[in-house]
Amino acid sequence: MNESFSYNSIKMLTGKLIGLAKACQTKPKTDNTDRIILYILTELGHADFLADDNEKIKLLEDIIEGEKRKIVPDCAYCANPCGNTSSYDMNALETCPGDIKDMKLKLLERIIDLSKKAYQMVKKNDLAENISIIFYKVLCVVSYDFSLEELEDIMKEVEDISNFLSD
Repeated sequence: MNESFSYNSIKMLTGKLIGLAKACQTKPKTDNTDRIILYILTELGHADFLADDNEKIKLLEDIIEGEKRKIVPDCAYCANPCGNTSSYDMNALETCPGDIKDMKLKLLERIIDLSKKAYQMVKKNDLAENISIIFYKVLCVVSYDFSLEELEDIMKEVEDISNFLSD
């Protein structure tokens, strides 16, 4: 497995997912957005299988970008992009203080862990909005400046959803 390629692909796909989640802050998501976000997160949980699969990585990238174009169609052609729906450069995490960076990565790891169960629920049309919203929230907060205390509060919300999904 090409570890560097895998890591870079994961960062790229995660950054694109963050852009999609942020697009849903400005415009309503489609009927498929939950399914797409949870599917991609589930795939990221199997990153070792993605490592050398250029076609799969390109397919996942195209799925994300296609969904984002449905939600914010004009953003792709904007002459003066505001950045509100842009993919997030995951390398920017390197500039965060260590405890902030670690908590953001833990939050991402946690929603990736939860995505498989939530994805099964969304496929059955059985995923409540209050559950799906936490995935969007975590994806968005990674790209924003939050204090450690605020991130810890979000982690508590994630754990509450985890407990619900475990029941």
